Amino acid sequence: MMGFFIGWVVLGVGVLGLAIYRKSITAKEQDWVHLRPSEEAMIAEQVDIAKRLKAIDRCGIWLTVVLALYGVVIGSIFVLRVWEAGKTQGM
Repeated sequence: MMGFFIGWVVLGVGVLGLAIYRKSITAKEQDWVHLRPSEEAMIAEQVDIAKRLKAIDRCGIWLTVVLALYGVVIGSIFVLRVWEAGKTQGM
């Protein structure tokens, strides 16, 4: 049981790390859109950042869903074991 909990914590740290990584990428992002021909380098950079953020968001959503479902399964197993232990002790 402890191994499952440690796996859940590791997965949670991974989700947190992904969120911090996303935050570091958005720190480089500018709040305005560059459209002039003289700003072509900035346009390419904005497109690259947008693609990276989209990929990170997709992974972040899936990892968060997996984390939540894994937590529900672990919690259910824990409740079931406590319930069965209570039944055997005559509670």
